[in-house]
Amino acid sequence: MALTSLRKKILVGFSCFFVVFMLDVASTVHASKLSQFFKKQQEKARVERERQRREDLDFSQLQFRLKRNYIADNGDKCRVYEFRSTKNSFKHGKYEVCD
Repeated sequence: MALTSLRKKILVGFSCFFVVFMLDVASTVHASKLSQFFKKQQEKARVERERQRREDLDFSQLQFRLKRNYIADNGDKCRVYEFRSTKNSFKHGKYEVCD
């Protein structure tokens, strides 16, 4: 009878250890997949930011028109240009250059 209860205790102890071990492995795999997912998301966001920056600085898409020439208070010759994008009508504004 003592032998049967000892076997039960060993069996319960081993099964508890096995369950804890499997949960630990599963959580490690889950964390690894999450970190891979976040790395992919960060890489996609970085690529999108780079693409937007290239588009914003692509002056070939912009049409400039000289709006005004003037001399600033400090004696610099300044020119004000208006620009508008050829592809995106919402991208427009003023650009000022002083020499």
